[in-house]
Amino acid sequence: MIPATTLIIGIFIGKGTNPNLKTGFENSVKRKNTLKYIESQPLIITYSDAECGEWGGNIEIIKVEKDGFKESLNAVYTYEKIDCSAPYSERSKLNITKSKKVKLSEEGENLVLAIILELIEIKLDRENIPSHSGVLNSVIIGDSTLIINDFPSEFIRSFGKLRNEILKE
Repeated sequence: MIPATTLIIGIFIGKGTNPNLKTGFENSVKRKNTLKYIESQPLIITYSDAECGEWGGNIEIIKVEKDGFKESLNAVYTYEKIDCSAPYSERSKLNITKSKKVKLSEEGENLVLAIILELIEIKLDRENIPSHSGVLNSVIIGDSTLIINDFPSEFIRSFGKLRNEILKE
């Protein structure tokens, strides 16, 4: 019987020597219909910048949801501007300065998957350092079966690409 650590090390060494070997994550980003779980539960992607220091900053949300009984997915983008001179006074009421709803293209669906994978990679590739300010990223499915929070984090490139796709006119 081969010990588990030997097996895991063997897999990493084998992957490193074979450039044609792809992980499931690398293949899943370009696969169609991988967001089937979003039938009745929305997927909420949140990015908060660090403009106000320890109080956080402006909040961008992309909510991915099923379009009724249709097969298509919609993305609803909202941007909430925070007044850094009084960051908590504005929290009681939303100050949404941008909002747009679009049908997601296949490329948009691929970007949603890329956001999730990029956030996982960023979170697992960084030491857990206590912080009082910084960027916050999160991905949450409405029924809480998937929750990924990363703080302090960094801007996710795929989030920017999806936001730009939603806002382009």
